[in-house]
Amino acid sequence: MTTLELRLPRLHAAQELVLSEADRRNVVQCGRRWGKTTLGVDVVLDTALRGMPAAWFAPAYRMQAEVWRELLRLTATLRQAKLVNVLKSERRLEFATGGVIELWSLDDPDAGRGRAYATIVVDEAAYVRELLNAWNAALRAMLTDYAGIAWFLSSPHGMGDFNTMYLRGQQGDEGWRSWRMPTTANPYIPLAEVELAERELPADVFAQEYLGIPAADAANPFGGDAIRDCCTLDEPTGGVPAAWGVDLAKHQDWTVATALDLGGNCTHWQRWRSDWRNTSARLDTMLRGVPSLVDSTGVGDPIVEGLAATNPMVEGFKFTMTSRQQLLEGLAQTLQRRSIRVPRGVIRDELLAFRFDHTKGRVRYSAPPSVHDDAVMSLALAVRCAGQAAPRPLTLDVGDDDWS
Repeated sequence: MTTLELRLPRLHAAQELVLSEADRRNVVQCGRRWGKTTLGVDVVLDTALRGMPAAWFAPAYRMQAEVWRELLRLTATLRQAKLVNVLKSERRLEFATGGVIELWSLDDPDAGRGRAYATIVVDEAAYVRELLNAWNAALRAMLTDYAGIAWFLSSPHGMGDFNTMYLRGQQGDEGWRSWRMPTTANPYIPLAEVELAERELPADVFAQEYLGIPAADAANPFGGDAIRDCCTLDEPTGGVPAAWGVDLAKHQDWTVATALDLGGNCTHWQRWRSDWRNTSARLDTMLRGVPSLVDSTGVGDPIVEGLAATNPMVEGFKFTMTSRQQLLEGLAQTLQRRSIRVPRGVIRDELLAFRFDHTKGRVRYSAPPSVHDDAVMSLALAVRCAGQAAPRPLTLDVGDDDWS
């Protein structure tokens, strides 16, 4: 008799705790890099190796790729011994034990309908559209034949259906268990990296992404409370501007110009659509004698050159993926500190529409495709310019001589 050894990743203490306390319906609300995928893979492999069917559900087909590759890697020895059959087009693994693992996308609401499973794992569950409806209308029935077990694994994404399921476990509903696990519960993640993220990210973002605490405003990177606290003016104050930020129109967008005073109050705000000649003339008059940061991306470059020729306090800002992100992170920190006051209306609406997406270890800020971001970018430029223009205290060490 030949014995084959299947090397699975070693679970850390927090993952072992979750497995030891598991019930019929299990919800893990965790920080990024806690190890939910490792836990889920361990669960479906254990089920299949014991001769029963298991299924992995993801919000979209492309989100299965990492798990599929990991399953193939972990079962390589068994496949070489012809103890596992791979149906690549179906993303299905058939084990000599009689067990099966199938991967499904919940892009299709009927995914897996008619199948029977002993275990299902719903990965990135917070991002599944109408998760509760998918569970009640389809997924739950798949577990009936085997009196099976369900796992819902995800970092949180606002106060949606996934959080409702988490609360069922916290409230002690029969058969439900839930855990909140921060990133730091994974001993293999450097603590210094988490501490750096805490210093760099808005509080709501850090709490959701690293502590597993859902943000009340879903994925808004600025924080709804911070936005509402800063958008308190009925209109610009009309005071003396200390800095301008100008986002130039692109395609069907608006040119927006925002001015702040030294106290962070919005003194002027204008938005218009016009040809480049009129826009340049308007900005030349508006910005004269005031430090100004103006979008110089693409067609904006010659406009900035023309403005700087008559106003040396005008500086261009070229948008790249990196510079745009850094600019928005600076705005987020300013909003979190409640150190600006701007009008309600367009600015507030655009700020509230913004979302963040956490990919490749970074949080990216962006507006939905159907929403303008001109007012936000203009404000972010004004905040950056005001920070550059703010007077800095100068300390002189003159020694002990009598200067009287």
